[in-house]
Amino acid sequence: MVIANIPDDQVFAEAAQYWNLPQLYADLAIANSKELTSVQKKYLRGLLLGCSPDVIAEKVYSTPNSVRSTLSQRVYPAIKLLCNIDRELQWGEVTTLLEKYRITLTLEQVWQDLELLATQTDKMYPVAISSRPQVQGLDWKFDEQPETKFKVKLGDKIKFEINLEVSGYLTLLQRGTSGKVICCCPSPLATDIYLINGKTILPQPQTGKSAIPITGSYGTDKFLALITPQPLTLTWLKQGSEKFLSLTVEHLLELQNNLNSNNRNQLFYSEYSIIA
Repeated sequence: MVIANIPDDQVFAEAAQYWNLPQLYADLAIANSKELTSVQKKYLRGLLLGCSPDVIAEKVYSTPNSVRSTLSQRVYPAIKLLCNIDRELQWGEVTTLLEKYRITLTLEQVWQDLELLATQTDKMYPVAISSRPQVQGLDWKFDEQPETKFKVKLGDKIKFEINLEVSGYLTLLQRGTSGKVICCCPSPLATDIYLINGKTILPQPQTGKSAIPITGSYGTDKFLALITPQPLTLTWLKQGSEKFLSLTVEHLLELQNNLNSNNRNQLFYSEYSIIA
């Protein structure tokens, strides 16, 4: 969505959830002997959310050259003075350089933030080996996605089917009933991350696994599927096909930054209940 006719202080305002902006603005003003303008703060918040200058320009209805010019002439010099560095800055370095201003978040908080960014779908679901799980309470609300809830039994063996009708590279995360978040694709269940027409079934045939056992406790398993036109260049993802990765807050924030930095990336959400 393009942001137009919105006050500067309300643009990229969600950065305040993750960053101590008042302290950062104050420290930059001291280091730079001058406070950033409202426009410069707006662009800085975009960077803190992982947006590239091109994406910032698109969202604020400006030109990439104008945004880059403001950043290079006004914002980057202030950051260099604050961080005591004397070299050229790239936009992707900003979050790392200003890490001490990041607000401490829990895994649950970041997961919930990702859920809010996702499109709810009933196109990702468990399929019991014996029979397809029931769909409970298909509840349509005005101008919203239907709330779909699938159910499986503790101890069941299932396959997990994805049929999103969107081609691209898949990163699939699961938040289990314990609250732990793991990467399901890539993983030992899914080594082929490219979806043709958005379709795949876990476990994938080449993994040699026939089913996924439902273990743990009663509750709700939640899933986020990120579809990207190009593979994500995250170091921890490269390890995923070898073992199941347990993800941290930092992993999820890095994933969120990748979502913010490219408008062609798509995020989907689904869940199922584990019952007796």
